[in-house]
Amino acid sequence: MKEIVLVVLTCCANSFAQHFIPAASFNAIASEFSGEQAQEYTRQIIQYHRIQGSPMMAEVAQRVVLPALKAAGLEARIEQFPSDGKTKYGTFISPLAWEMRGGELWVESVAGEKDFQPLRFCRYEDVPMCVSTYSKGGEWAGELVDVGKGAGESDYAGKDVKGKVALASGYAANVIRQAVLQHGAAGVVIYPSAEDRPEVAHYPGGPELYRLRHSAAHVLATAVTELFPDVKVAGGPPIENGFYYDFARDTPFTPEDLERIEAKMRDVVAADQRFEYVETTREDA
Repeated sequence: MKEIVLVVLTCCANSFAQHFIPAASFNAIASEFSGEQAQEYTRQIIQYHRIQGSPMMAEVAQRVVLPALKAAGLEARIEQFPSDGKTKYGTFISPLAWEMRGGELWVESVAGEKDFQPLRFCRYEDVPMCVSTYSKGGEWAGELVDVGKGAGESDYAGKDVKGKVALASGYAANVIRQAVLQHGAAGVVIYPSAEDRPEVAHYPGGPELYRLRHSAAHVLATAVTELFPDVKVAGGPPIENGFYYDFARDTPFTPEDLERIEAKMRDVVAADQRFEYVETTREDA
């Protein structure tokens, strides 16, 4: 006969600050869990455009996730199955496989500017996530049409996007449905709208501190890229208690590297480079 033991825990108002196990045992367990290590794994993972059925999903599993699991003493392996948008596993239909080899986005000319120099907006090998999922391959050159959010029919009133590329700030899937499927656009370019960043106005310390930390993040990026030219730059916004920047590098930064970076940042600041905040309209920009 099995015995069932019912344990009833009672507590008073201040018991939530107490441990249910001896403090020494709690501290020993806590020392094995590292929030910094978890963040480091996350930083490594987000360098990959992890689309189901894509080579980058397989690559991040092979290069980041599997070694981390094995290092933790777990038995782990990678199994592969067809993913073609048709094969069914139980009630689950496998996603359509997608492979992105490379790509660039350039602005070659601007109306009314004779001396404009071609500007590269982004390159897949630098920032893989700058390419929308399931984008089709090929080359295209033509006109870019600003359609605002681009997610509703009213955004296209009086605008001809047929055979052109729509520039929009809305959710990509909704923009594609409107611009490409409904209005015949050749493609879309999605950009973040200033109205989509309410955190600037409500940032602790106000917009001035937000801009200061935003500038400091650029100083950090400048210092790192000058010291380590092979590093790949991801992104780094201000956060509630400071700022950060993500970098992709074959070897992790060491404490000595961080000291060099801090010293280089001081040199960059001492150079007294000009930082200027300017508000402008979308049309003027």
